[in-house]
Amino acid sequence: MNRADKEVLIDQFRTYLEQWESPDPAGELPPGDERTDLYTFYIELAALKNEVRIESRQLKTALDQFREVFETLNASHDQLQESLTREKTARMEAGRQAIRPLLLELLELRDRMEAALTPPPVVIKTNFFNFNWLCPPHPDSGQAIREGIRMNLRRLDQILSGQGVQPIVTVGQPLDPHHMRATNVVNRSDVASGIVVEEIRKGFTWDGILVRPAEVIVNQ
Repeated sequence: MNRADKEVLIDQFRTYLEQWESPDPAGELPPGDERTDLYTFYIELAALKNEVRIESRQLKTALDQFREVFETLNASHDQLQESLTREKTARMEAGRQAIRPLLLELLELRDRMEAALTPPPVVIKTNFFNFNWLCPPHPDSGQAIREGIRMNLRRLDQILSGQGVQPIVTVGQPLDPHHMRATNVVNRSDVASGIVVEEIRKGFTWDGILVRPAEVIVNQ
């Protein structure tokens, strides 16, 4: 290689060096070239782990607080339900106590109507002081009156049943001391002991609650 060729190569190398930009001495990297050494990586990883641990602890604390709030709300809801149930029961009981006297009067009226339909006992007729010849009774008047009482009794039973008042079944049933009261006893061999054989006065319940016990005769 002669001297002229060497000069040309030197000029080309000098031009290349002049055009090449050296890295920033402050350590800044070109855009897109984010290089991190291993020490910095471990430091950032430890910081991230510590931050995750702190956030997890805060999340657990928040969940515990939410759980306490939900438990408090559930307890308050249960207490409110119990209070509403007690208040509703008290109102129903107060209403029953207010209506009970009227209901007993209606049951007494029913007893009288039912007794009016019972055939009267046979009376021996005599000619003494018999004034029927003055105003002879109409042959159909008694039947019409009984039919009217029977219709009114059925209507009264419908009204009572619609309000939840039901008669207590007694005849043929064992004596129930909670709903029946034995006023007399008989001795019959064809009926088991403790069985009700006759009902003297009907008993009634109101929505399953005793209003008036039945008066019965029991076999013993």
